[in-house]
Amino acid sequence: MSHFHQRKEKNCLNCETEVIGRYCHVCGQENIEPKESFGHLLMHFFNDITHFDGKFFSSLVMLFKKPGFLAKEYMKGRRASYLNPIRMYVFTSAIFFFLFFAFFKPGIHPGKERKKEAKEVARNADTMDAEDSIGLAKSKELTKNIPIIIDSANKISISGDGQEFTDREEYDRYQKSLPKEKRDGILKRLYVHRMIALHKKYDRPEGGGGNELIDDLLEKFFHSLPYMLFVSLPLYALFLKLLYARNKQFYFADHGIFLIYLYIFTFIFLLVFFTLSRISGFAHFSWLSYILILMFLGGVYYAYRSMRNFYDQGRRKTIVKFLIFNILTSVSLLFLFTIFFAFSVYVI
Repeated sequence: MSHFHQRKEKNCLNCETEVIGRYCHVCGQENIEPKESFGHLLMHFFNDITHFDGKFFSSLVMLFKKPGFLAKEYMKGRRASYLNPIRMYVFTSAIFFFLFFAFFKPGIHPGKERKKEAKEVARNADTMDAEDSIGLAKSKELTKNIPIIIDSANKISISGDGQEFTDREEYDRYQKSLPKEKRDGILKRLYVHRMIALHKKYDRPEGGGGNELIDDLLEKFFHSLPYMLFVSLPLYALFLKLLYARNKQFYFADHGIFLIYLYIFTFIFLLVFFTLSRISGFAHFSWLSYILILMFLGGVYYAYRSMRNFYDQGRRKTIVKFLIFNILTSVSLLFLFTIFFAFSVYVI
């Protein structure tokens, strides 16, 4: 209940319906005075924050205390007492990825910025030190089995025909000179174009060498994780729909709500897990390793318990379906990782 003055008139200012009580039964707007002071606006702001916080923490308690309970309550229509799962997902995922990208930055080259500054001064091939040479060798080693060879003369060689190219235009001209049946397909052309661009950007002193290529690739890939999770949710809901196809009371959206609460738990769980792992690495607390193992096992048990409570099936059936679901999600996750990693290579 807000603390703003209620209007004496009984017509809703939003839809003109006659209001019985404080709220319009048609559109839900509160029948209060439209003119508000600045103090009232501040009060409204803090009331909304307090209302959000209260629902968030009460929902959080139930999320950890009773696995699968919130999803079941939502499916039964009991929703006013808890924070909306979509809002809760957006809030927790934003906090998780903000802290994750701030404190757990991926990369293998901690001195990348220092090397960039050094190369800005030197700007010639002779300034590449041993560490950069090793990094470049690593990147070439990763690509040794693909039909593209990058040599030391700033040329890209296409395995099998002995041709070398220094830029995209030269490669395109060569392809046009070939008979149609001997030209590369569209996928290989796109691949060669991308390799030429990466070669120009990274295989030079100012490019930072192979280490910077891998660092930038990992950074781009990790920043695509929120999108990958968003794509995975309806896919995993489909898996649950198939596993519980005989249970007609669950709609596709019900499986999605169950997964949303499971994702929310995972975000909070991983924040705690990564934080303890970082503390263990810095402080060398060996006993924290045992806590991390127990946490991992507890997280697995939580997921199993959520599934059993939400779908209300016996222990054996739930264990079998839980194992099948995890196998399906692992395989599909590997597939999604491959797609998003390839996309990261393309857009880097």
